[in-house]
Amino acid sequence: MHLKSAVILCVVYFCTSVWEPTLMPVEVELYLEKFVTLLKDNQNNGFLHHKQLLGLFKELNIKNEELEKAENLIPKDEEGHAIANQAEFLLIMLDVLPEGNGLSQKQLEKFVELYNKTTTRSIDPKIIQKIFKEFEMTRTPHKELFRSNRPAAKELMELLIVTAERSKTAHRNEIVLSTPKVRTLVSNFKKNDYNNNGILSGEEAIEFVKDFLTKDPEYSTTINFYDIKINVAHYVLFHLIKLRQVRDHFCLLENLLRKYELI
Repeated sequence: MHLKSAVILCVVYFCTSVWEPTLMPVEVELYLEKFVTLLKDNQNNGFLHHKQLLGLFKELNIKNEELEKAENLIPKDEEGHAIANQAEFLLIMLDVLPEGNGLSQKQLEKFVELYNKTTTRSIDPKIIQKIFKEFEMTRTPHKELFRSNRPAAKELMELLIVTAERSKTAHRNEIVLSTPKVRTLVSNFKKNDYNNNGILSGEEAIEFVKDFLTKDPEYSTTINFYDIKINVAHYVLFHLIKLRQVRDHFCLLENLLRKYELI
């Protein structure tokens, strides 16, 4: 496998920072299922050809300039035929990734609610499928439900970024975090999540509080921040709301923790 392909496979499985545009595992699962289905249907030896790839791009709702760009990115074999294997296909999908409309407070609050209602290890696959349907990420229904066994807190990170990139919601009269800002905040969250469980708690929660209160270093409270548990939706939401209030961040944080029943 080409070195670049090997590197991108590590990236798409969320093994590195999300500062830069990155395919989320939930996207990779969808794309590879479609790719592999075509391979089986056409009995190809690990590669899809030009016509098959064009059909797949259209199936994944890639249109107009993005479709032309995707077509031009298809590598050629020694005989000049445009073909691609799975890794090369994912590279193309990464290159045509949309920038998106970012996230608003309402959207983030829905993710907080979604996480709070999740009682199993992972988010209900039907909910993930519904989200993808709303984004029109594919023209035909996904044949199988997503089979993730990742913790819900980690799936939440993926869904925030996918929504920021692909949501067609037009934000009016709202403070919105741009897609690059959402990626930056999720990346910062991951850096502070030392035990990599998708939740800031204990010393991680203390570090979050100190960072949030950089403009209010002197504060007095009886709140035991050590016991709070912050997921990534809370983290991004609190930073968005913080943009509207330039002073007294401690009172803001305390009110937010109470409002979202974290203390």
